Amino acid sequence: MPFYLYLGGHTVHTVWQIDPTDMSVVAESADYGGGVAALTVLGDYVYCGGSAYVTYKVWQIDPVDMGKVAESADYGTDIYGLIALKDYIYCGGGPSTVKVWQIDPVDMGKVAESASYGYAIMDLTVLGDYVYCGGYTPQTVWQIDPADMGKVAESVDYGGTIRTLTALKDYIYCGGMTTQRVWQIDPANMTKVAESADYGGGVRTLTALKGY
Repeated sequence: MPFYLYLGGHTVHTVWQIDPTDMSVVAESADYGGGVAALTVLGDYVYCGGSAYVTYKVWQIDPVDMGKVAESADYGTDIYGLIALKDYIYCGGGPSTVKVWQIDPVDMGKVAESASYGYAIMDLTVLGDYVYCGGYTPQTVWQIDPADMGKVAESVDYGGTIRTLTALKDYIYCGGMTTQRVWQIDPANMTKVAESADYGGGVRTLTALKGY
């Protein structure tokens, strides 16, 4: 399988497959029915979720022909975060369901779900054996054990909505609104180790370069 980029968003409502060698659009999925807000990959498939107005599901897409292979049950609200860890897909969103779902890609069935985060979950990341989520109230980063989807621990209040999460080496990083800084969090005890300077505006997205 060649290496491709995948993108999704509002208006078009499809997932595009892009060849990075010349940035051409190779293929696209069927219309998701609403804005595509989250993408992830696991094994041989691409997964998407978002805001579909009528239905809120995670689609499993075959990159060979960009056809929809299967879909999850209705999450019940907008899906803002998707991540893969080991054998499962995880999704989260809001403003109504506000739980992290664990989905089996074999049949796209919901295996388990976390407790209610309280309000919308805006992003997910993974590090080691745990899934992490953050969002609106309570404005903390939760550490979730995939074994039973229980909350193991949480960070202190970020001071604003957490819009984005990522992981690098031994730490979790979060950013968002109001505080406008990137926090470095130690997953061993979920304490804030350090923080960046004030970005001067809301931090909307984070990523990390893993090294060479």
